[in-house]
Parts: sequence; structure tokens; C-alpha cells
Amino acid sequence: MAGLAAILCRHRGRGGSASVERMLAMAPHRGRRSEVGVIGSCAFGVSSVDELETTSLAVQDGLGVAFAGVLDNAPDLIQSVRRRGLGDQYPSTAHLLLRMFRHMGDSAVGEFRGVYSVVVTDGYHLKFFRDHLGLSTLFFRHDQSGTFVASEVKQVLAGSGIRREPHEAFLERMLFGVEQDETDCSFAGVSRVPKAAITVATLDGGAHSRRYWSPEEIVETGH
Repeated sequence: MAGLAAILCRHRGRGGSASVERMLAMAPHRGRRSEVGVIGSCAFGVSSVDELETTSLAVQDGLGVAFAGVLDNAPDLIQSVRRRGLGDQYPSTAHLLLRMFRHMGDSAVGEFRGVYSVVVTDGYHLKFFRDHLGLSTLFFRHDQSGTFVASEVKQVLAGSGIRREPHEAFLERMLFGVEQDETDCSFAGVSRVPKAAITVATLDGGAHSRRYWSPEEIVETGH
């Protein structure tokens, strides 16, 4: 098991590596070994159990990537980027993703396969997403003070400082079997990152999600 957390904060004093470390520490079962990076107004980090290599972090030339999970098709992606002449050495999954984002932009997301959650930042934008089927967990909050992203709700609550309160409408719909919005969760003020979509937040704007995978385009449909 692995953990991930990130903060894009308008007020640098409130953000920083200490806040991300605190968020990661809220889920000790995800591992006590952590690594944190800072670029501009964004701090981001990962945590893992010592014996598992399920997390990585890369920072290079103003771009940062944090990865938690398993990238099943990493060998194929490495061969693909090598054929494109984008480099030969990738010491971690995060380094591979960083190179792909730098040269392919957001279109790189559609090539990943596995169970994972990822954040990408240039210090002004914070992009985050999880795998196609949503098997990995990822939650966020975006408000006037910034954007807070993490593997678990309690980590988002710790970073943003909001009160722990139930989302009564969500719980009522759940109890009575009413269809839910996939971004809702059981705690007020926190949203679930939609599966098969990349969410982009900025310092002076909102947080917007767009799908990166549409299975309807590759399978037959019928009435």
C-alpha cells in the first residue's frame, strides 16, 4: 500500500513540505517512509512501506511528478519513449512519467495502465488523476486558500484544516440506493477524484476535470 498528498497553496506560509508530511502521517498504514518535493507554490509527496517499491517522486527543470501504485505497462512505455529519442535511463516510474508529460503534455495520461494515483505540477498548475477504473483512491478539496489532494479523506481534512463533518445528502442517497455523483464522498467539503479523468487546478482559478479515456469510442454499442 502507498500514499500520496499534495498542496497547491495561494499563501506559501500555509503550504510547504511540513503540511504535506503531516497529511502523509495521517495514514501510517500506507507507510512511514516518505519523500516530499516543492516547486513554486506546490508541495507534494509520497509514502510507502519500506519493503515495497510502489511510490516514486521526480523533480526536474521546474516540473514535478509524484506516483503511487503500480504501472503495469511501464516496460512498454519505456521502449516507446526510447524509440522517440526521449532518453534511455529512468530510475523510477515518476521519472518516466515526467519525461512523457514534458514531451507529450496531458495526452500522455491515456497511455498509462495499472492501479495508481498521480500528481503533476509546475508550481502554478496542479494536475491529478487516478487509473481508468478508479481502483486507486484519490480525494481533493479546492477552496479560496488552495487545492488539497490525497489518497484518503482524513489526509485532505488534515491539510485543509476544515472540520470533519458528514455529507448528509450523500449518506441519505447511499442508504436509500439513489444513484450518486461519482465525485461525492461521505464527508462534507471533500470530493472524490473522478476515474478516467484528469483534474487541473490553478492558483487563480478553479479545479476542472476532463475525461482522458472514453471506452465508448473503442467498443461496439447497441440498443
